[in-house]
Amino acid sequence: MALFLALIAAAVVPTAGETGRVLTANGCGQCHDGALATAKPAALAIFDLRDPAWSARMSEPQLRAMLGRLRRAPRDDLDRVRRFVDAELQRRK
Repeated sequence: MALFLALIAAAVVPTAGETGRVLTANGCGQCHDGALATAKPAALAIFDLRDPAWSARMSEPQLRAMLGRLRRAPRDDLDRVRRFVDAELQRRK
C-alpha cells in the first residue's frame, strides 16, 4: 500500500502555488518575493513569487537552473519542483 501511495504522489504535478511555497521554504523568497525588503530587482525580473503565474515568464534554461539552485533542498522538495518544471516544459511544447 505504501508503495502504491508513493507512486501516486510521484505522478501528481504540483501547482505553481505549491511549488512557490517549496521555493519560499528553501530560501528563494528572500530575493524572489517582491513584498520583502530583501527582494532583489534582478531576481524579481526573472520571477516574483507573489505572481500566481510566476513561472510563465521564465525561459527553459531559467526553469532548469532553478533545480540546480535547490541542490541542498530536501529530496522531497527537489522532487516536487522537478515535477513542476518537467510539466511546465511539457505544457509549452
